[in-house]
Amino acid sequence: MDTGLIHIYCGDGKGKTTASLGLVLRCAGRGGKVLFAQFLKGRPTGELEALKALTQVTVLRGKAMTKFTFQMTADEKKRDLPSPDNTVAKNPGLLRKASPRPGRLR
Repeated sequence: MDTGLIHIYCGDGKGKTTASLGLVLRCAGRGGKVLFAQFLKGRPTGELEALKALTQVTVLRGKAMTKFTFQMTADEKKRDLPSPDNTVAKNPGLLRKASPRPGRLR
């Protein structure tokens, strides 16, 4: 594959992590590099322990949350959730580390 792909899984309910881990394994199994980013979760999991064995997978985790976003008040969301103003803007190297060339993961 010459170009990288971005998959975003979001929404209420279950299955987002399971779906994304399946694609991580498929890509890594074919020799691709993967950036696995997870937000709003902070507990250690068996899945993350298994990903440590795959050298071509980089895992980024956000701040752990005590509530799901649909349970938060507007004030809690403003205080606790990342916004474009305070994520990439404060960490410009993050995107360069994950993607050395725009649109590519290799």
